Amino acid sequence: MSGYGNGRFGPDDPVTREQTAVILYQYAEYKELDISATISLSGYVDMKDISNWALDAMKWAVAIGIIEAHSANRTAPRGTSTRAEIAMIFKRYIEDFFDTDGDDDDSEK
Repeated sequence: MSGYGNGRFGPDDPVTREQTAVILYQYAEYKELDISATISLSGYVDMKDISNWALDAMKWAVAIGIIEAHSANRTAPRGTSTRAEIAMIFKRYIEDFFDTDGDDDDSEK
């Protein structure tokens, strides 16, 4: 995690949906997990609101289903993530990338 730049990190700031996507995307990349999934976000009316630094992560997160549309055709990238949203995003992330059946065999992931 790198913060905002210029030495600013913002540990008490609310976390946005696009920041959440970037955090998980960078972690998956660090763990050498498959981050090749992508999807066009052109069908979302708020695609232009996605920050350039978060675009690849948002495309990936929506493609694999860990970030779902906030409403019919909005991703709400700069919307503050609620605790419930973060919990669901983490749940989907864990289910997608980590063995949750207890046999520790991640060979298929």
